[in-house]
Amino acid sequence: MATLRASYDSVLCADTLEIRNNRIAVGCYELEKQDESSGAGGMASERRKGCVWILDKEDLKPRTIWKHESSGVLDLRWSGKTEDLLILACADGSVRVLRHSELALEEKHTLHLENSLTLSVDVNEEAADVVLSFSTGSVRALDLNTLKPKWKAEDAHSYEAWVVALDPRHAPIAFSGGDDGCLKVWDLRCSADLGPVAVNSKAHQASGVISIQPDPLHNEGILTGGYDDHIRFFDMRSLKRSTEPPIQLEGSPWRIKYHPEDPRYILLPAMYAGAYLLRRDDARNGGNQICHYRGHQSIAYGACWMDSTVDPLSVATCSFYDHAVHVWSTENRASLDKASP
Repeated sequence: MATLRASYDSVLCADTLEIRNNRIAVGCYELEKQDESSGAGGMASERRKGCVWILDKEDLKPRTIWKHESSGVLDLRWSGKTEDLLILACADGSVRVLRHSELALEEKHTLHLENSLTLSVDVNEEAADVVLSFSTGSVRALDLNTLKPKWKAEDAHSYEAWVVALDPRHAPIAFSGGDDGCLKVWDLRCSADLGPVAVNSKAHQASGVISIQPDPLHNEGILTGGYDDHIRFFDMRSLKRSTEPPIQLEGSPWRIKYHPEDPRYILLPAMYAGAYLLRRDDARNGGNQICHYRGHQSIAYGACWMDSTVDPLSVATCSFYDHAVHVWSTENRASLDKASP
């Protein structure tokens, strides 16, 4: 059972959130129709706009905001060892780096890469890598400190490359998933012209691959989510078949978030089906549903764990058209461990 602890109206459509140092960064994106007179041929045109809210994790009160009138935010990651930085995947085909302080969010770097949507971003601070995926199907890697290009797969996917992820266990390995149904493993040391290290063209029964996460319980394992409403388990050395029984949900898992201290617990924003908390009691036996949160009235895209050291299990999720951020919790881990078979 889930208990709603706090909620916040993000004004624009909320699609991604991440936490660091008791601050939640919420990325928003919205299409705004212009006056008909401003459109070509008298037709109405659309303008993308976005913002990033920084909320206090305790009460969800806003601390600062960054607004951009011509580009929405589709994904974001915290970074920085000596300062708090936000890496943004933006709807104008750019990557932006914001510096966060208690008083402001300041734009530090901007790099326009494509005339398309930047759909996904991931960061490996140790390897100084940032990877991005685009609606054209391409995938790129940049130097985290300078944003200089390091690697590019122009035709990584035939359609939208919904997700890209770095493997902190095996740098510089990256994973990508697309609307073409393909799951791919890339070695960033090799030219993309040589192709991926491994491919599964039907990882989710030909449905789009929309989320990827390295498996902390298995050194070579990865978890993926797809439009077939399943979580699937693969070994990166051989992607042809699942290594564990898939987990079926009522919606499509847009992101996969492991508990930072206890990787048995998985948080899943599942689009039209709200959000799930799962527990993997047996690393080779799928997962057990702890809680299915149905409090959102729109598409749940973003999720993060609120605190890794205290109980109860508390998380934040966000949903799109109702521009809502919810903090909710379920039973503490001790109670759940007692109840487990």
